[in-house]
Amino acid sequence: MNPNIRYYICILAVSLFCSCGSYYKHVPYFRDLPPQVVVNQDIENNNLLLIQPNDILGVKVASLSPEADKAFNPPTTTIAINTSPTEIPPAEGFLVNTAGEIQIPLIGNILVAGLTTTQAKDILTKKLSAVLKNPVVNIRLLNFTISVFGDVRRPGIYTVNNERFTVIEALVRAGDLNPGAMRSNILLVREIAGKRQFIRLDISSQSIFKSPYLYLKNNDMIYVEPGNIREKRDQIVSTTQIATAVVTFVLLLLKFK
Repeated sequence: MNPNIRYYICILAVSLFCSCGSYYKHVPYFRDLPPQVVVNQDIENNNLLLIQPNDILGVKVASLSPEADKAFNPPTTTIAINTSPTEIPPAEGFLVNTAGEIQIPLIGNILVAGLTTTQAKDILTKKLSAVLKNPVVNIRLLNFTISVFGDVRRPGIYTVNNERFTVIEALVRAGDLNPGAMRSNILLVREIAGKRQFIRLDISSQSIFKSPYLYLKNNDMIYVEPGNIREKRDQIVSTTQIATAVVTFVLLLLKFK
């Protein structure tokens, strides 16, 4: 083979390799995390989940009067952790109305909006002590769902089984971001107290763990924006295909020359 042709082919290969390398520099998370093996950080942003209107509360009551307990225990739907993002089972429980109240048999309306489930449990336990003997109450949120869409592997609506769920966990549940996604401009859409908030988050930085928005609330939506990196990747793929075709053509010419 002509030495000049070899030279140009090598230059082309090196250029393509460097382009791919610069692309993958944008993929890692938490790039500014200190290099120490162990980094300690105080957790100061663990905001407790508060009950809101339209939430559905699962209430379980147990006392020394099992027959009387049945009036307070409507059937509830068990929600599997691996619920399909497109199949969300109906949740049956006590609906928090627009006034922020739930209606309990023999007790009446109880204001729960703005409370944690623990606070609501304490109030309901005191109320039920008037009609039941030594009641034990458990309350959990049944319809805690979040939506993840945009440049992720599995966009969908996901059911959450506990009250502590982070943006990172939501993205993992959605199969992680695609390589070309914008990691420094994640959009969190939240509706709270009759207002809608649009919040920008940067998961490429370890500062995400200090964000007051790290922990999600019911009905939060996460949008992952495709970035310019995807365009660069597409350009690399296109350039590679063209270069492969050119090199193949040149080699065929030299073979039959």
